[in-house]
Parts: sequence; structure tokens; C-alpha cells
Amino acid sequence: MYNELIEEKLAWHRICVGTLVVWENSMSNLIENFLKAERAKIGGRNADVIRKMNETLDTKYQQGRVNEWSIGKKKPSPEVISYMMIRALPMILSEANISVAKSLQIIESCLLPEADES
Repeated sequence: MYNELIEEKLAWHRICVGTLVVWENSMSNLIENFLKAERAKIGGRNADVIRKMNETLDTKYQQGRVNEWSIGKKKPSPEVISYMMIRALPMILSEANISVAKSLQIIESCLLPEADES
């Protein structure tokens, strides 16, 4: 699953660089960057982004819970953190003019190991 997500995000990274998408430079966290990157990609609202995440991860999070994650009131699961990082890091690295190859190295080194389902 992660390799497909990484490839999808690297494709998005190429689009961002190729079209000179300019992102705001701000002190934001993973949750905010994830929402921002996905809103830009799908052209939707936070609710649309959360719905897509829920469908992909087979979860049932609501916007209130995501808001709690964003302000540090609660913490997302490792699976959600990895999902968000895969989607947010290409945008963040693109802002820093990091190459696609280097982005892949960085993203892979930041992922949490998948849980053993046995």
C-alpha cells in the first residue's frame, strides 16, 4: 500500500514543481499540511479530504477529531500519521526545492513500519 501511495505523491510533487505551484511558508503541523495538500489536489473541502482518508484507511474519523489532532489535543494512530506524511511531505519538500529522487528517500525514511497482522 505504501509504495503505491508514495508513487502517487511523487507524481503530485512533479505536478507541483512543473506548474510552479506556490505554497505559503508558515509554521504549520502535519495535519494542517496534509489537509492543505489534499484540498489543493482534489479541489475540495476538509470534509472531502477526511472522507477520502476514511475510505482509504477503512476508518470513520470526523472533522472534530481531525481538528483535535491539529491542535494537539489528541494524537492520530501510526497508520494515519504515515498516510498523512505520504501525502503532505511531497508538498513540503517541493516548497524546499528538494528533488523528486531525494523526496522519495526522505519519505521512505520517515514512514512508520506497517503492523504485523499475524
